[in-house]
Amino acid sequence: MQIALKNTMKLSVVALFALAACGGAVGMDENEDDATAAKSQMFVFAPDNRTCNMGACSGRYVTALKSNTKTLVDSIDYSKSGVPASMVKDLNAAALGEVVLYGTIDSKKVLNVTAAYRGMPGQTAQGNDAFYTVTDGSAKASCTAASCDTEYALNRITGEGKYFSSPDVTGAMVGLADAGWMTEQVRSHGALTAGKMKATKNDKGATQTILTANQVFAKLPVTQVCPEFKMSACPSGQTRAYSRDANRCLVPAACVVQSVCPMNMRACSEGYTLASWPGANGGCPQYACDPTWSVQ
Repeated sequence: MQIALKNTMKLSVVALFALAACGGAVGMDENEDDATAAKSQMFVFAPDNRTCNMGACSGRYVTALKSNTKTLVDSIDYSKSGVPASMVKDLNAAALGEVVLYGTIDSKKVLNVTAAYRGMPGQTAQGNDAFYTVTDGSAKASCTAASCDTEYALNRITGEGKYFSSPDVTGAMVGLADAGWMTEQVRSHGALTAGKMKATKNDKGATQTILTANQVFAKLPVTQVCPEFKMSACPSGQTRAYSRDANRCLVPAACVVQSVCPMNMRACSEGYTLASWPGANGGCPQYACDPTWSVQ
């Protein structure tokens, strides 16, 4: 699926995460072979200040994170990325800095994408952030007396690997964003984490390094497969309570006595969609704000 691009609106210059001092993107994606991986880079959409006839300009500017080099591509081909056709238009229209594309630009000026990532609305990576993906293959089994850094992340710009203790997505959250879901994307679903490694000590004096996120770019497409539960009806006057797991699946809990719930309807920031479910506190609603692009 190759999409020819028409830029239909003027975009002001914004501060994208310029990483000119960093090295080349590394880390092979499952959708590419060795030869393609050797040439692949991380790209972000770049500002376009052209004035074109009829208000539309052909092509799209992208910036390589390796060199901060801005390139005009004629089209973007998502066919090897796993991104469904229904998502492409919305992805191309995302705010600057919200999308990272991994792939190569060929001689025909086509950006061939093998992996696409989308960040949390309203958040931005910082100019000196590194971009990490968590990998399973090199994880340590347990803590030692000196270190509790048991997880392993690869810097996708420099190729340097580093052990760490846990991710902290607080800096990438807006309002009622679901920290559990974001952490699960980082740990288990190949998300890009823009942030820094910060060394601290735990309560036993062992070193622990925290992967501190300023932005989390979930790998696309985001999928959700939830188990089905067959539950008996609750007794009269009671209602079924639920919890929501790290995959945003509702998990049934006990029947609880239905309470009179406060009328405090929550609202989400722009770019987020409100989710609610009956909780353990008398069946009163619990809330989370999910990125709208992830639930469409």
